[in-house]
Amino acid sequence: MTIHCLTAVYNRQVKTLKSINDIYQQAIKLNHKIIFWIIEAGNTNITKEILKNFPIECIKIINVPDNTFWTSGMYIGLDFLKKNAKSEDLIILFNNDIRVPKNTLSNMERRINQNPKSAISPICMSINNRKTVSTGTIVKNWFICLHKSMFVNLKKKQLKNLKPITVEFMTQRFLCAPKKIFDLVGNYNHKILPHYGGDDEFTFRMGKKGINVILDPSFYVYIDDRDTGLNPLYRTLNFKQRFQSLFSVKSTNHLLTTIKFSLLVAPFYTQPFNVIIMCIKAILRAFFLSPKK
Repeated sequence: MTIHCLTAVYNRQVKTLKSINDIYQQAIKLNHKIIFWIIEAGNTNITKEILKNFPIECIKIINVPDNTFWTSGMYIGLDFLKKNAKSEDLIILFNNDIRVPKNTLSNMERRINQNPKSAISPICMSINNRKTVSTGTIVKNWFICLHKSMFVNLKKKQLKNLKPITVEFMTQRFLCAPKKIFDLVGNYNHKILPHYGGDDEFTFRMGKKGINVILDPSFYVYIDDRDTGLNPLYRTLNFKQRFQSLFSVKSTNHLLTTIKFSLLVAPFYTQPFNVIIMCIKAILRAFFLSPKK
C-alpha cells in the first residue's frame, strides 16, 4: 500500500515544508511508501526546497499558473494522482498550513481499516488559541438553511469522551480515504467552485454515493487559521475589505460562490429559500463577524 498526499500550494514555503515533514516522518516509522503530490502556483522556490529536503522519489511537483485557485489546483492534482495510484492505496488531502502531531497517521490508518467505506478527518485545532475550529458540518434543516458545525471552540481536554460523527460537509485540511472511494465519487467541481466551497461540495457528493464522511474527535491536527483568505472570523478587516469580501473569490462570503454552492447541494424544492438565506448570512458575516479571542 502507498499513501498519496495531495496539497495545493501558493507560497508558504516554511509552512509547507513543516507539514510535509510531519507526515513524512510518521509514514517512515510505519514503513509505508509515501508520495506527495504538490500542486504549485506562485513561488517556485518551494519546489527547490522540497526536493532538497526529501527523497526525489517521494515528491511529484505539478506546476500550474499563478492564478489557479485552490479547488482548481486540487482537481488537477487529483486527476494526476488517480491515474498513478492503485485501488488499495490511501489518499490524504491536506492543507499546507497544518501541523500533524505524532501518531496521527497511524490513528487515521486504523480508523480507515475499521471503516473501509469511509472518508475520515480528525478534528482541526487552531495553533493560535488551541481551540477547535469548524471542520465538519451537519444539516439540521434545508428550508431555513440551518447548519451546525460540530465540535467547535473546544479545548483538547473536552474532546476525550466525544464519539465520531457522520457529517454532510467536511473541510479537506486533512481528509483520508481509500483510492477506490475517489474513483467512485469522481473529482472536484472546479469550474463552478474554483476556490471556496469545493471541499464541502466534494464530501457532500461522497455522502450521496453512500460513503460515510466521518469527523473523528479522538485525534486532531493543528492549523494556522490567521492565514485564511478574506475571512473576518480569522482576520481583522476594515470596512472596505469587508465589502470587497462579498465579491472576492478568495472569501468565504463571496456571494456568487454562495449562490452556486446552494444550487449544487440543496434539494431543488428548498433552493429559493437556501439562496436567499445563505446570501443574507454571508452579508451579515462580512460586516458583523470579528475574530474570536
